[in-house]
Amino acid sequence: MEFFIRKNSTLPILEINLIKDGRLDFNYINSNLSGSTIYFSMKDIDTQVYKVLNGVCVLDTITNSIHYKFTKKNTSNTGRYICEFSFNTNQGTVNLPITDNLYVTILDSFSNSEFCCVGGGVPIIPTSTPIPTPTPTPTPTPGPSTPGVYFGKFNSPSISLVDIGILTFQNRFGVVNSYVNIGVGTGYAYILIPVGFAQPSEFRESTNGCDGTIIPMNNINQIVINDINGYPITYNIYRSFFSFYGQVYSWMCS
Repeated sequence: MEFFIRKNSTLPILEINLIKDGRLDFNYINSNLSGSTIYFSMKDIDTQVYKVLNGVCVLDTITNSIHYKFTKKNTSNTGRYICEFSFNTNQGTVNLPITDNLYVTILDSFSNSEFCCVGGGVPIIPTSTPIPTPTPTPTPTPGPSTPGVYFGKFNSPSISLVDIGILTFQNRFGVVNSYVNIGVGTGYAYILIPVGFAQPSEFRESTNGCDGTIIPMNNINQIVINDINGYPITYNIYRSFFSFYGQVYSWMCS
């Protein structure tokens, strides 16, 4: 199993389903994990040095899933890491077996804060640019189309490019302090927001402000979708924790 996250990022949250991803020869249901502290560790596969050691996880007893939210310190170095889960019992620490090894790959971030100027460095003197030979004016290429968000329901806990057509697309230049209407029908609620937008801090059931009931949503991954002019846009995928039937107005708080 592979999980990807950007350098110095805290999202997406790592999620492992004990029933789907756990080994069949380990009785998770009767192991009383709800009364135990579950730990997450990850080790550099090249240096064998732990980047994370005994980070505390959250157990969702309804979906039988383990969640771990990374800190910026956890993701400060790029690389590939192998992961472990464990919990304490009266007999000591027990490793949670999963069907396949879980690897976390930390990718370079989109921006490099160390780029540009360092005190005491040698200044770069630009060279003169030769005058180019005149060429025919090319036909203008259309730029990126108007941005927007995808939202709606889908009956699977994960979504791919082939499933995006099920969702509704709405042109927007931002999402915080606004809402989307997710209609009736059984499925998980999905909201896909461009990474270039300000991201919501939480989701609440409301049409006029951040004052309604909290809608449990999790940033589960990212996906790249080409707009109508062929430009690739990266979206954060937000998904409700649970599948449900009813209609919900989801306010995206600043």
